[in-house]
Amino acid sequence: MSKAFTREDDDAGFTLEVSRPSTRDRRVAGPVTALGARLARERAGFEAVARAPVAPPPLDTGAAALGAELRVRSRGGVERLVFIASVDEIGLVPHAASATSPLARTLMGSRAGDVVEVDGPRGVEELTVVDVRYPA
Repeated sequence: MSKAFTREDDDAGFTLEVSRPSTRDRRVAGPVTALGARLARERAGFEAVARAPVAPPPLDTGAAALGAELRVRSRGGVERLVFIASVDEIGLVPHAASATSPLARTLMGSRAGDVVEVDGPRGVEELTVVDVRYPA
């Protein structure tokens, strides 16, 4: 039998410590939305998001940008909310779509009344932008 597998090595004085970075140490990729920052301050586990810089509000609040909440309608008449959020806010902000996702990238710059085509997992979907607003 190899010496590596003998009982003598069981208590060789080695300890294994697993270090996990906490959310306090985690870095945020970029600015977050005002809503995301507010929600992060109210909830445990999102300290890094709470300390991240907040993206300034857009000059044109009629057009979708980071921090916009859009109400969109599918061709079948089903409406849903989409909040354009930073990657770090996913799971924190309701109805969040990452600003880097195909859906959010397609909606950026759109206004109420615009019709956009989103290439999603089920194919191309046509959406009508019903409303654009910026919740605080």
